Amino acid sequence: MRRPWILTGTLLVAVAMSDCNCEESLGVAVGQIELTLCDRQPACECTELGSPAVIEFGNPEVGTVARRTVRIQNGNAPRKLVISRIDVGADSEFQVTGIQHRSSGEDDAEVTNHKMADGSLTLENDNLAEIFLTFQPGSTAESSTTLTIVSNSALYDNWEILLRGGGGSAEACVPSGDCGDGSVVDFGTHSDVDIAYDPAVGLPTALDTQMVTVTNQGPHEIFFTAAITVDGIPEVPGEVVGDRAVFFLGDLGCPTLAAGESADIPIEYRPSTAGEHFGKMLIKGVGAPVYIDLEARVTGAHVCLRTEDDLPNDSTLQFGDAPDYRTPSNAEPEIRHVWVQNCGFQEDLVISAAQLGSNTDPDFSSTALPWVQTSPIAPGEEIEVAVALGPVSPQLVGVDGNLELTTNDLRLATAYVHLQGFIGLPEVCYLTASPSPVDFGWVASDDAAQGTCVPPIILPNCARISRMKTVRLINIGERACDNIEVGPVTTLVGTAGMFTMPSTPTPFRLEPGDVSDAIDVLFAMAPQQDPINYSARLEFTSPENAVGTADVLLQAIGGGSPACAVEVSPLSPPTISGDQMCPYKSLKFGGVNYGNTRTLNMQIRNIGSEDCVIDNVRKKQGTADSFSFPTTSFNIAIGASHTIPVSFESPVPSGGLFEDFPFGCVTNGMQFDYASQSTDWATETVPFLALGKPPSIDVIPGEIDFGEVTVGCCSAQRRVSIYNSGITTLDLDGVAVLRGVNFIATSPSSMSIRVSGSSDFMVQFCATAEGEAVDVVEITGHDQEDNEEFITVSLSGTGVLDSQGNDQYRQPSRPMVDVLFVVDDSGSMQGEQDELAANFDAFIGQAVELDTDYHLGVTNTDGETEWAGRLHACTTNAWGKFIVDSQPPAQQETQFSCNVNVSDPADGRPSTDNKESALHAARSAFEYATLEWNEGFYREAAKLYIILVTDEVDQSDGTAALYFDFFQNLKGIGNPDLLNISAITGPPPDGCESSNGAAESNLLDFNAVELAGGQFRSICSADWTDLLDSLGLDVFNARRQFPLSRPATPVTIDVWVCPSTCPEVPSAAAGCTHVQQNGADGWTYDADVNAVTFHGNSLPEAGECVAVSYIAMCYAAGEG
Repeated sequence: MRRPWILTGTLLVAVAMSDCNCEESLGVAVGQIELTLCDRQPACECTELGSPAVIEFGNPEVGTVARRTVRIQNGNAPRKLVISRIDVGADSEFQVTGIQHRSSGEDDAEVTNHKMADGSLTLENDNLAEIFLTFQPGSTAESSTTLTIVSNSALYDNWEILLRGGGGSAEACVPSGDCGDGSVVDFGTHSDVDIAYDPAVGLPTALDTQMVTVTNQGPHEIFFTAAITVDGIPEVPGEVVGDRAVFFLGDLGCPTLAAGESADIPIEYRPSTAGEHFGKMLIKGVGAPVYIDLEARVTGAHVCLRTEDDLPNDSTLQFGDAPDYRTPSNAEPEIRHVWVQNCGFQEDLVISAAQLGSNTDPDFSSTALPWVQTSPIAPGEEIEVAVALGPVSPQLVGVDGNLELTTNDLRLATAYVHLQGFIGLPEVCYLTASPSPVDFGWVASDDAAQGTCVPPIILPNCARISRMKTVRLINIGERACDNIEVGPVTTLVGTAGMFTMPSTPTPFRLEPGDVSDAIDVLFAMAPQQDPINYSARLEFTSPENAVGTADVLLQAIGGGSPACAVEVSPLSPPTISGDQMCPYKSLKFGGVNYGNTRTLNMQIRNIGSEDCVIDNVRKKQGTADSFSFPTTSFNIAIGASHTIPVSFESPVPSGGLFEDFPFGCVTNGMQFDYASQSTDWATETVPFLALGKPPSIDVIPGEIDFGEVTVGCCSAQRRVSIYNSGITTLDLDGVAVLRGVNFIATSPSSMSIRVSGSSDFMVQFCATAEGEAVDVVEITGHDQEDNEEFITVSLSGTGVLDSQGNDQYRQPSRPMVDVLFVVDDSGSMQGEQDELAANFDAFIGQAVELDTDYHLGVTNTDGETEWAGRLHACTTNAWGKFIVDSQPPAQQETQFSCNVNVSDPADGRPSTDNKESALHAARSAFEYATLEWNEGFYREAAKLYIILVTDEVDQSDGTAALYFDFFQNLKGIGNPDLLNISAITGPPPDGCESSNGAAESNLLDFNAVELAGGQFRSICSADWTDLLDSLGLDVFNARRQFPLSRPATPVTIDVWVCPSTCPEVPSAAAGCTHVQQNGADGWTYDADVNAVTFHGNSLPEAGECVAVSYIAMCYAAGEG
């Protein structure tokens, strides 16, 4: 890309030495070399180099890198300037790290990398060149060498430029006279009466400005930087330093100092409230970094509020619990607390009055009212105020109000706590039966031994066919069910006496979530030649049951001879046209993107009257290698089922003649043999149908396992998104669950999906019986060219009787993280690649300090070729093409420096200048096509951190939501703590400029970072050390969030942390610590992702076990 020539950060050199070199013959006319340095901040003027010329690198810290950039221009265009040699002295701490040729100085100029080993560098017309230089001191002594530039210029044809750095001395001093690291700037003590607003700058008025003086005591020029690293107000999650602040950095001007010169750094103190304020500033470029502490105070009382809810610092007291925060209309008053703290300085906080606001709903009350003035609250102390919500308003309405506190805080004379709640439906007892229906299956023998006559009576009608089943009742409501009665059996015509309860249970009680003992139900009848369907109903009731008397269907097939019979599901019906044409019922995979794999769960159910033996599971002859499944033999009891996962891997096209044809159902499929004690072997054939397709339509997720759901309840709804990354509108024809027995799908949000658009629908699992259930969602559609689309989503879930959730996790002994750098390989990125390499220590230092188990991989921004997502490595280690923590630090740094240099790839991969696609490249790194190349890099249990580094617009097909959805499902919806996306790129809306050039506004990557809650940094940052240090701290920290296996009822969650292993019942006696629900130093529950998050000092330490118990939520169809 082309970049403007207003550069900041590192140093740019351009020399303006004029040599006309004109002769009468144009054939001998040559160019004229000019060198200029313009690589300081905009406040610094450009410097033209003459002869003798010196380039100063200042006094960087030992081990860090200082950079300068020399710009070469041709002052005698259109004559050619031919540069034949550029080098620095051997065995020095100075290096030429890159040379770039630019077609002009325009923003959109063509940029290419140049190696002098490949031949001379020629500049003609408006061409420019840049030489990138680094100085990495190994000691504090002065170092120097010579940069030599040989050209055909008549003047300075062999230009030698002195490069010099280190050996300097500088100090930073504060007004008190103290100097150096740890010095303190004290802004004094002020009064809250002086606090005001300065409209000219849109900030509070500056109560004081202090100067930190930097003096260059060395013999040569230095360049320093200054930044506020702690701004005086603690950051909340998602906030960066400076968003809210009391300490501000003034204008530095040009921070370049000649020998003996001094400069003042202005720091302003702009408080908005009373209190003590502490900050810190950092000065670099003066040798070792200098940290200066900042202190200031404002006398006066200041009120701070904290609330007992999920967001304790937002001045809103929210009643109820996530996700819907509803308080049942028949609930007892719920009491929560507000803590009022004095955050001021040297003055007590007085609450002279407190009341509920005039518009507060009558549901709210407080035992603290009427208010009796408390003793003054000293600075740092707090009091507790109780507020209650007792429902009196109608059901299904929101209630709110305010608790108003009158104080002596001059900035907040009346403090408001917003009260908020919602009155929901009443809690009820709700009985359901499991299984429902009670299916006896095909009964053709006397399984329950009901056909024996009592001796000595022998009658011809003693023969019976029979089967015993059990049913249980579950209370899925929120209140207890008392005096539960079971029976009678209501028979239908022709079924009298067939369905009975051998023993009627006495009335009993079930608490919420409880399951009754098993209740026996018998089906018995006389044998008959032909099997016939029979049914009846078993009633049950409780005075508290929400629906009064309920019943469960009893059904059986009676008669015939014992036999094994199987039913395979989910199979799609025959179709007679289109890509999905198949004359048989078949297991349809639909369209699968090239290089991806889709797995469908195929279930074989025994619908016969004897146990079945399944053997010789095999591929049908001629079935493609793209299909795979386990081939082990197994038995299936009467009425039971067995699930076989069947996978289709869509092959990447290689240009073959018939690659666009479907994998047809006539050729592809599974066969297995089955038999029973009374029947001979038979063979079942299950046809397969699949189609490989270009990646223009994405359905995420491609498979959903709802886990365990209490029988009689439904799961939380899961979102499925259809993304159109193609070039034409996609019209949906239908979205439907194939069998529709246990799974529900809503209609899509839109039946027409524009290019780069999406449509969502929800899927839910409702458990009607114990055991696993499987199905598929079939999505059909067509584009504007009448091309058909058929895509499937695999569904599974397990019905259970128990509503109790018990989850245990172990905090890894070392934090685990996989870090993928996606680095733009265009010619304009050489400087940024050098920045990454040079600041590797700042990034990896956090991992070393936290003893992290890490994998570090690098890929470029290729999203189109077969190289997309493949890790770039100059050296393949024993463990793969990535860096691991066990390598020696020096080896890691060397390898990373080479790996990030994707503009000069070691493996010969093509450049992506035509279409940089950072997000698509990141996705490709984790898809099936790259699994072998990237083997070992990705670990399911590790945090995944993706860092995008580019100065271009991300041209990935699709939206940020598509890629976030992909990565979120890769790590699991309930594991947001295991995923983060950050970007170092051009900030919206206008991009940026730096010494490395200009970067375009990159909205796509910005949106992806916003969705993932990651860190976004401008690629034009003058100093990358703090940037990468901050990213490293974010990446390598221990895990704080733990997903629950079932959606939890928030008020029932109980959390323990145990030293090493979690006992079955955690307790203090077992050495465990009971963790309280607290947003500061405890845990909170995030209903959106169904996870428990630890805060502050409650974070489990390495190797500790986390135990979470709760009652699972019971959703109705369409809820959750």
